[in-house]
Amino acid sequence: VQEYGVDFEEVFAPVARIETIQLLINIAASNGWEIHHLDVKTAFLHGELKETIYVKQAEGFEQKGSENKVYKLHKALYGLRQAPRAWNHKLNQILTELNFFKCSKEPSVYRKEIREHLLVIAVYVDDLFVTGTNMGVIEEFKEEMASKFEMSNLGKLTYYLGIEVDQHEKGITLNQRRYAMKVLEETGMWGCNAVHTPMEMRLQLSKAEKENEIDAS
Repeated sequence: VQEYGVDFEEVFAPVARIETIQLLINIAASNGWEIHHLDVKTAFLHGELKETIYVKQAEGFEQKGSENKVYKLHKALYGLRQAPRAWNHKLNQILTELNFFKCSKEPSVYRKEIREHLLVIAVYVDDLFVTGTNMGVIEEFKEEMASKFEMSNLGKLTYYLGIEVDQHEKGITLNQRRYAMKVLEETGMWGCNAVHTPMEMRLQLSKAEKENEIDAS
């Protein structure tokens, strides 16, 4: 159990807002840019800790003769309260070293100008949303990140934050069919009757006999 002020202090880590992702998709569609998706494997394990933290040896993996000794952590582990923030600091450090500039209004968005081309990155924990004016600079960025972390190159973006993304010649189409199906399944509503609007079926609306007066001042 971690104690605030002893084992951790600040835990906040910025992530891209859904409105930000929608805006970047709109910009990419308007300019004909491709959007690509990268995932950092075991991202939290890269975060460097400021606090001094000790952990017990994992059950079944104790060192013989030293069962009562503990490990001192140098990097974060999944489950630590400060792990997301530590990872975000590490990623920010790497992107800064790669000459990216953080957006002053949206700290999860970074931009970089390369040989008259623009590269834009949005961060949601360990998922990287990548777009820009040229595929060459996007591929260069993928190689740079692969040299820093173990990455999953997911190619062109097809699904992000519950939104299905279809990139085609005429633009970008978004839908949330998969997310809606997941909600139906989780709520036990898979077999419900489909309707076109969320309004109650056969609802009869009547005019209010007395309307509430509104103070226009």
